[in-house]
Amino acid sequence: MSFASNVDNPVNVDRNVSSPARERGHARLHVPAQKRHAAPETQSCLKHTQKRPLRLRVATSGEVPLTEPENARAKARCLQHGFCLRCCVRRGIESCVICLTGRYLKGIILITGRGETIMWARFKPLTNKIADRLGNGRDLAGAAVETVVEQPEEVEPHLPPIFLPDQLGKATQGSPGHQALEAEIAQATRTELVHTAVLRHTLENCLVHPAGIDFAGGSFRIHPLKLLPLATSRIERVPRALYCMSGVSHTFFGHWLQDACPTALLQKEGEALLLTNPPAWQHAGQYVQAFGFRPQLRHLLYVDQLTVYEDHGQGSSKRRRYAELRRRLEVAYPGSSQGGSRVYFRRGATGIARLIANEDAVIDSLKARGFEVFDLLGASAQDIINRFRHADFVVSVDGSHLNHLYFTMQSGAKMMTFVPANRFTMNQVGYCTAAGLRYGFMVAEPAAAGYVVSIPEMNATLDLMGI
Repeated sequence: MSFASNVDNPVNVDRNVSSPARERGHARLHVPAQKRHAAPETQSCLKHTQKRPLRLRVATSGEVPLTEPENARAKARCLQHGFCLRCCVRRGIESCVICLTGRYLKGIILITGRGETIMWARFKPLTNKIADRLGNGRDLAGAAVETVVEQPEEVEPHLPPIFLPDQLGKATQGSPGHQALEAEIAQATRTELVHTAVLRHTLENCLVHPAGIDFAGGSFRIHPLKLLPLATSRIERVPRALYCMSGVSHTFFGHWLQDACPTALLQKEGEALLLTNPPAWQHAGQYVQAFGFRPQLRHLLYVDQLTVYEDHGQGSSKRRRYAELRRRLEVAYPGSSQGGSRVYFRRGATGIARLIANEDAVIDSLKARGFEVFDLLGASAQDIINRFRHADFVVSVDGSHLNHLYFTMQSGAKMMTFVPANRFTMNQVGYCTAAGLRYGFMVAEPAAAGYVVSIPEMNATLDLMGI
């Protein structure tokens, strides 16, 4: 929308607002009582404004932020054209979005009535979508009222994984939700690892729903938003909460266990824990109970102050939390089951299908080297933790089921995986390094019934790894 009319009376900006508030783009607006040339609808709107002052937030487009006089003129234009918040709210609109179009487009203004935010918070996804279409959407860092570095970026020397010289040339495609193929291949040969910083973002006035979160001027999605539940479900208010999920931790069990659960340990006193517990993942609920988590699962939440972490690296902060989760599992699942130290961990048809077409031949060859077979299907989290607690060498196809092992295998043990050529990922490199495991791999090529493992290449890789 474009507004071109003149403003008869300026809007005064109250400069008694605290300095931090002005830094975040807030200003308290007082509209003069007399508007001699205002339309009848505008006069009615001004009465609403006098009774309940409006709060102005500017979401800049990344270039030059709007000055307070420009904010005032845009606000007055909004009132001149009858876009009163109180009137709009009665028609089911949360915010009046003004687009300052033209050559000097600088941002959008979201005007929200005080005391009515919760009632109309369900419209945040709509206004955020408009802001995004106009190129004025904000990310977590841009919307945060505070960002704290919990752990700076860390770099450590690294011993690359063990593999045969021709393996990287067989990779044809990266794994969905992970890095591009070129980046994954580069990860296989790096001699140092860079662990990204752990950042804590504090957001205000957020709508939390099954698809993610919506905040002022932006959103964070873990999957597409369904509009009907958003429009009909009751919104519950929570003063403070910690949001643990990401797109990959919502999609893959391994990332849920390896990323979301360690993030849950960053919960501060008074914060509600927002951690999903998908029933489709049979082990998720068992881990939630063993870790002692008490997530508050609701369909729609309005959170006054929401904490969201960028917590993807495998640095010192994450490793301390891994050690704490391991300790809790030792308390919840004491002891260990009987079995040899060399184990083939059979994934089977669980999760995303990664069947080994010639698995019988693979198992026969491994048994000749002293390996035993452990089936994921039907095993509880306690069964897995106890069986692999003293395993020295594990072989398996790549997948989320391997993340069980990082909370039970001892430092110095070894792991070799069959990585599908069309889902190539070096995701296990960082995890094995954090757990103190020596990692090796070979590439399995696609076949009609899954993936084929070259027995000679498997044995040659095992020889390189000292088995």
